[in-house]
Amino acid sequence: MGTRLVVALFGPSGAGKTTIARSLPLTVFDRDDPQWSAGETVFRQALKRLRFEPDAQAVAIRSGATSSARARAVTDMGATHAFLVIPSKDVCHYQAGHRRRQDVRTSHASIETWYAKFDHHDGCPMWPGSWEMAQHILSPIGYTQPRVRDERNKAGDPRGTRAWRRLREQVYAEETHCWKCCTYVDQTLPPRHPKSRTVDHLIPIAMGGAGVPPREQVRLACWSCNSRRGAGRAEPIKRESLSVMLDSI
Repeated sequence: MGTRLVVALFGPSGAGKTTIARSLPLTVFDRDDPQWSAGETVFRQALKRLRFEPDAQAVAIRSGATSSARARAVTDMGATHAFLVIPSKDVCHYQAGHRRRQDVRTSHASIETWYAKFDHHDGCPMWPGSWEMAQHILSPIGYTQPRVRDERNKAGDPRGTRAWRRLREQVYAEETHCWKCCTYVDQTLPPRHPKSRTVDHLIPIAMGGAGVPPREQVRLACWSCNSRRGAGRAEPIKRESLSVMLDSI
């Protein structure tokens, strides 16, 4: 293990996270510090940059009431250690009420919310009381593993663009039957109905169908055929379309 050390402390308001953080010989990232008055987004971006600093020596204070929230925070900052700081609710309320801050009511409300949401499914270790003991406690293995992202041509997905919507409407106007099962597609059916209308890519986006495809590479399909085919298999058209121009009917 190198010199990198990033500690994440999680707990409700008034738990004493700041006191613990400032007792450590590390750079403290505390959302309540004036330097982060620009907002949560700026603070979170600073934490994410820690992940790419090989010699980072820092401790970050976060709320993290749920396992999923803690996992996101630890993954984003690339934390090497993570601990929960959880005194009793009464202690938190007492500490929050004696900090002489203007947001006392907000702090009390956030404490109640934190305890209502709290779960411990991830097995995150509790703060043992000193850094001498804490540095020998390993966080759960899953904590430092980055979330796996599907990198299959996400940037080339055209859906949601105006050009794609125009092409989709063109397909709906020009075709009447599913190109896979050859049945008539009732275009008035609600989405997700097995026989509702969809536009099918002959070359799936996941296999390189980036951008808005040419008209000849998309066909009308019923929802069941489109979903059953999936995203990982390209198919040539094996039959002539039974579609007709709706204006000619």
